[in-house]
Amino acid sequence: MKTHDPRRQRLESREDELLSAFGEAWLAPLRELGAQGTSIRCFHKKLIERIKITPDAWLSNAPEICRISPALHQLQLVKARGVLEKLGEAWLPDQITSLDLSSNGLEASHIRVLGQAPWIGQIEELDASLNRLQDEAGAVGTILWPLRRVMLRVNGIGPDGARGLASIGKKSDISSSTRRSVLAISRSE
Repeated sequence: MKTHDPRRQRLESREDELLSAFGEAWLAPLRELGAQGTSIRCFHKKLIERIKITPDAWLSNAPEICRISPALHQLQLVKARGVLEKLGEAWLPDQITSLDLSSNGLEASHIRVLGQAPWIGQIEELDASLNRLQDEAGAVGTILWPLRRVMLRVNGIGPDGARGLASIGKKSDISSSTRRSVLAISRSE
């Protein structure tokens, strides 16, 4: 429906009414399974596409979470540093294509563990911002290269690491500000 379609405003108003009336009830099962920080703002086009959860809660409840949230494709894991090997060995539903591991204290060795996961090929987007990645992140760039988008903002990646990451492929758009170690990589097909 086009932006200026007169029916659109009525439908969006009705959507807001329904979310206000039932959103909390619709989110309750996810909260019971360990989802954190969920609110009616988690809905996008009436569906939940992203949740924030601990790895243990995810590993225990992934099939049920995916059953009740069929549009879920982005997983934000908190407190994940100590369990990445376990996560890397586990099954990851095909619908998960985006992984947010920001603010987990990750280092290059953790990225290497992720690179060995059998499901890494289905991940299109990785957010590893606000971690402890340094210039050696450039050395693990080949692990990151198949991903369409990688966010590495506010890490310790300096000019050498940025150059290492930039050298991993030709069709990439790398924006970098090494003063605050801000780095984002997007790859076009």
